[in-house]
Amino acid sequence: MCISSNAFLRSRLSILALKTPFQSTLLSLSWRQLSNGQLSNRSFAATAVVGNQQQGGGGASTPTSTPLITNQPNPTSTTQSGSVISNGARVQPFDFTSLSTCVAELRRHWIPSRIEEAVQYHPSAVALRLRTMEHTTWLYLSWNPTLAHVGISEEGPPRGSAAQVFSFGEQMHSALKGLVLTDASIPQPWERTMALEFSVRPGEQVSENNQLIVYVEIVGRYSNVILSHGGNVVAAGHQVGTKMSSVRAIYVGKPYAMPPSPHGISPTSCESFEDWKKVVLLASNSSNDNGSDRGERAKSKEKGSPPITILNALTRNFLGVSPSLVRSFCETAGIAPDTDPAVLEDAAWHGLYAQWTQWLDAMKILLNENKGSDGFNNDNSAFKTACSPSSGAYSVVLDNNGSATSSGFNTNEEIGSSPLRFMRSYYGWFESGNEFEQAKQRVLKGVSNAVTRISKKIASLERQSSDPSVHEGTSHFADLIMANIHTIKPAASSITVEDWNTGLDVTVPLDATKTAIECAKDYYKKARKQRRAVDQVAPLLEEARQQLEYLQDTECMVQQLEGKDVIEDVAALRETESELVADGFMKASSDAALAEKAAGKARKAAKKTSKRQKNGGGNGNGEDGEGYRRYSSPSGFTVLIGRNSKQNDYLTTRMAQATDVWMHARGVPGAHVLLRVPPGKEAADGDLQYTADLAAFFSRARSEGKLDVTVANPAHITKPKGAKPGQVLVKQEKVLIGMPAKSAAAAGSGGGGD
Repeated sequence: MCISSNAFLRSRLSILALKTPFQSTLLSLSWRQLSNGQLSNRSFAATAVVGNQQQGGGGASTPTSTPLITNQPNPTSTTQSGSVISNGARVQPFDFTSLSTCVAELRRHWIPSRIEEAVQYHPSAVALRLRTMEHTTWLYLSWNPTLAHVGISEEGPPRGSAAQVFSFGEQMHSALKGLVLTDASIPQPWERTMALEFSVRPGEQVSENNQLIVYVEIVGRYSNVILSHGGNVVAAGHQVGTKMSSVRAIYVGKPYAMPPSPHGISPTSCESFEDWKKVVLLASNSSNDNGSDRGERAKSKEKGSPPITILNALTRNFLGVSPSLVRSFCETAGIAPDTDPAVLEDAAWHGLYAQWTQWLDAMKILLNENKGSDGFNNDNSAFKTACSPSSGAYSVVLDNNGSATSSGFNTNEEIGSSPLRFMRSYYGWFESGNEFEQAKQRVLKGVSNAVTRISKKIASLERQSSDPSVHEGTSHFADLIMANIHTIKPAASSITVEDWNTGLDVTVPLDATKTAIECAKDYYKKARKQRRAVDQVAPLLEEARQQLEYLQDTECMVQQLEGKDVIEDVAALRETESELVADGFMKASSDAALAEKAAGKARKAAKKTSKRQKNGGGNGNGEDGEGYRRYSSPSGFTVLIGRNSKQNDYLTTRMAQATDVWMHARGVPGAHVLLRVPPGKEAADGDLQYTADLAAFFSRARSEGKLDVTVANPAHITKPKGAKPGQVLVKQEKVLIGMPAKSAAAAGSGGGGD
């Protein structure tokens, strides 16, 4: 997707819709454009935003059940130089404001709800299936260091026997199944800890055994999910022993204690502007005895002390205030976040304080301080999610009037009704991106190790095959011993005799513990083995070379997976990993069961595709080819490109029809490319060149200016017996010149391609 730079810059990233008697808060999750208006090079940045007036004129639309993220981010983006931007470094942390909206929604819509199931689908995430009288959903609880969050989704977590590996998930399932979620609260004021209380259904006998609390602690790298009973820890996503932490240990049987409170005061403790300003300046005064001396401040910075900024002052002195929240305050007030508080003028101070009070008023809608630290105000406020596909911004709106407000986006605004669903969509997308990166690196490492092993094996076999007459020299030693046996003394370690072939003396090693006849027999036996080995080296060498070629093809295919189509790419990686494990090229990972599950689903899908082909639905631009990269040629013909060796194999040997055109980069590893040509039609030269450029791009030689591309009719392609997936034999071929830089893939176009 591409939008103009001016249009993007005109789109406001922070808006507040004013409503009386309360004011609304907008949590804006926005894209940052990286280069020339190309959203393919974008990265996520998110802020909690408060403003003083509504911008734009977009009207509200009716909440729908459509996915909240309609213009989802690429979990990994690649710059023009080819460097990958990591998701974890760009993702917005789940702050206290986000947690507050999610807890409020849980209390409103999902309490009470029955726990049907608990599944730990990831080492640092668990999902609970909730059922009410009307609905069923999954509550996701993640303690991932960079992606910790709370969210819900109707889509369940990945399944497979690998989930049984995680004992915490099994304990959660055993303890919570059949219980009822009775309350959700924030037990510690202004801290990112949520308490979920579980008990039996009304009418059933209540006992200590069926009253449990799950604490969800979202504190960065110390995030955790803890199951407690009777005040003691029953299970934890991450147990912490006394040797690991002297501050707070978390292990089974130990009484549960809340996370230690960081430094700072409650945002509600400042009753006036002067009190608030004094607290903000506290960082400046504490960092420097003479806060007004700018020369001393400069010296302090030179010595390496932390810079004194508005951002640091607010986040360090107040609880529940995140850096993204402060940045939004500063953006709306027209202040740079790295500004020294001591240099702010009165107008800037009052502008910043206005944003602060508006956010605080909105938070008071959520927190009912009169009921105590764990009291949540379950009033008529509603929480909406706003999405603007045109600008790439995503927002969560708090509106006390119970209706969606205009988020101020210029065009194509979409309104949803669930911050919990939005949070799961947002963080779940980055989870998929992280899963892709980890799986890709794991597979590439496995392939690299296998290539090293196979290369050494080939070198050894080539040395053996380079001298097929080695067994003759060994047999000749035995002949020399037998010819001179009468001269060999007992217990001799060697014998020097004349070689009748050369006329020169030669020394033959002997085993001093054996007789001369026994030594001769050993040499004859060794010669027979060497002769048999020479006969066997040729097929072993050919097999090893095929394995190396297969691994090189696999490595090329994996390297070209960039995560733009993250679901398809992750599925392709899992299938590739399962294939490599089955062939013994790499060891199974901890989630190998899930990978096998995904591969099984892929095989079932392949069978369905084959059945559709037999029923006449396998040609032309039909629905076959799911999971492949897809492009459309100038004449409108579909171009399918495999993502891994199995897809290549199926594309060429099962899906291709006699009317199609098959292509592959000549002499280098690459993807199989199929131009689907319906019966009765013919591909024009432009279609062939378009496909050849794609074949050149999806090869190891994509950095070349041009390269030869094999063009063949699928009827002239066969698969040798015993060949690895993706390895085929082309009987008749033509050659076109492919130019990778001119391909639709390089241009970033082409109807749903990668």
